[in-house]
Amino acid sequence: MTLRFLDRVTGQLSCEQLVDRHGVTCEPIRALLIDYLEERRPRLDYSTLDNLARALTRNFWSDLERHHPGIDSLALAPGVATAWKERLRTRVQRRKRPDGTVEETVVERADRAMLFIAVRAFYLDIARWAVEEPGRWGPWAAPCPIKEAETTDHKRAKRVKAQMDQRTRERLPALKSFAKAAADHHHYRRACLESLLSVPPGKTFRIRDAVFVRTMNGDSAAARDAGGNLLHFDLAEQRAFWAWAAVEFLRHTGARIEEMRDVSHAMIHQYRLPTTGEIVPLLQIAPSKTDQERVLLVSPELADVLSTIIRRVRDPRDGTIPLLAAYDYAERTWEPAGTAAVPVRPRRGELPHERRTHPPNAARGPRLHRPHRRCRPTAGLHPARLPPHVHH
Repeated sequence: MTLRFLDRVTGQLSCEQLVDRHGVTCEPIRALLIDYLEERRPRLDYSTLDNLARALTRNFWSDLERHHPGIDSLALAPGVATAWKERLRTRVQRRKRPDGTVEETVVERADRAMLFIAVRAFYLDIARWAVEEPGRWGPWAAPCPIKEAETTDHKRAKRVKAQMDQRTRERLPALKSFAKAAADHHHYRRACLESLLSVPPGKTFRIRDAVFVRTMNGDSAAARDAGGNLLHFDLAEQRAFWAWAAVEFLRHTGARIEEMRDVSHAMIHQYRLPTTGEIVPLLQIAPSKTDQERVLLVSPELADVLSTIIRRVRDPRDGTIPLLAAYDYAERTWEPAGTAAVPVRPRRGELPHERRTHPPNAARGPRLHRPHRRCRPTAGLHPARLPPHVHH
């Protein structure tokens, strides 16, 4: 268990907590923002509400308070609004150098138009509600500092699309080499793990030109190299396996990473052709960004990948995969136990030597093995284990 994981499963925050994250000094404006978010909350999902609160507090009003102390009205002077728009045009990008120092670079803000839309909607909603409830919203009605033309972002969107297409054209020829490298890396890590398991604790073994000493803990799949560094061979093999599985799944389906994360073995179906009676496997892809559900014909290569994953996570004692309850990170809620699909995911004890529970990494990596978001075991079933993250 990690503190990052605890922070992500604490549940939904109230509108007051969402506003107070970024420290609004003016109490009347703070109350207005909370009231506005409460009014919008029934019609928004939690992820959209969270982004809206961040746009109105951190990117809009908190920024105004930092540069114009004592401001207490939504009626912004032309110079104040212009300066805020100019500040919002760029952001500071921080990257850590190999020597540990942090490099700061000023880059163009990609979501500038979306922030403008959120602030413009804030002003227009208050103006419209002021007609219906003048006592509640009337005192806050003010001219909107953002024109409709400023919310369009067609040129930047086309430029980003062109850059993405060019990046795809440049990297597509290396796809086969990349897939082969992922497979070779997994085979190497698997061979290293088998070499470690073939010797008793405390004994030395050799991998190519390197010499390792297995730790004295018989249940551990770790060893120390010549420099005394502790290496976990089981974790390295798992990372290599899930990296290979993600690469193969993406290149054989063309799915997005978000769609891959929602795939479970319950989405694999059999379909009998009405003409020949032949049974063909189909893979159901849950709606994601495109909001369209798709069904793909499973190729032999993809079927081999999926069957390998299922064999890996299947319980060797009874041949089953436990039912899990899913945690939706967008909504910050646990789904009722038993309602989630049975995910394809590794579990503690999937290899004979594994006995430890490693902390999950919830912040990154594809979730090919689990439905929706993070999953947990339902009552009376075997505990689930998350795979290590896969870098892209």
